[in-house]
Amino acid sequence: MIKIKHGFTGQRLVVYPFFVVEEALNNPLTSDLVVHSMGYFPKAENHFISRESGCGEYILIYCTKGEGWFILNGEKHIVPENHFFVLPAETPHQYGSSKDNPWFIYWVHFKGKKSETICEKLQGVLPIGIEGNSRINDRISYFDELLNVMESEITESTIVYINLGFNHLISTFLYVPIYRLAKYSNTKAEKTFFISLATHYMYENIENKLTLKDLATYFGYSESYFYRLFF
Repeated sequence: MIKIKHGFTGQRLVVYPFFVVEEALNNPLTSDLVVHSMGYFPKAENHFISRESGCGEYILIYCTKGEGWFILNGEKHIVPENHFFVLPAETPHQYGSSKDNPWFIYWVHFKGKKSETICEKLQGVLPIGIEGNSRINDRISYFDELLNVMESEITESTIVYINLGFNHLISTFLYVPIYRLAKYSNTKAEKTFFISLATHYMYENIENKLTLKDLATYFGYSESYFYRLFF
């Protein structure tokens, strides 16, 4: 079986030199979360990576089309379209593209003090649902914008811009419902959409007997503000 790490038609791949990463890790503006490399692999047929000793960085992989998989701690996970996952640093793993339905992926290697916490919050295979105001194209466009900057001249300004920008990008994965609501103005339409999201979430988790605190935490609001929005 053919196994390919990179070299796909139409791919984008940028790896920052060691000194750039170190500079960002020592800059108070960016030290908490630093991009090591970033890329886009379209229709990545035969894509396969195996790291017996893991990787020095955390890895975010976002499948926008097709299907793939990864193995972590001896367990294999299937990654469908519009799903993503984060791999911890220094942990053996494998991942690759489906043989029959190759994945299209955006990916980032990152490090910094926030990385472990981000990884803990984003465990397993997580969905980016397409219902409602999905903003999937907005997220993809922002990935492309960051790649545009990474492909430009390396300066102190571009390094800071990339790493501050990645903070925003990762927040769109951590807090999907808020990212979607952010595009709405503070109107009745926003409240209607929010109630729809909240109701859907409660229905999907009806067996968990969610409390007001559970709901407010999930949507990133205080209990009092959530109550005012919903009731």
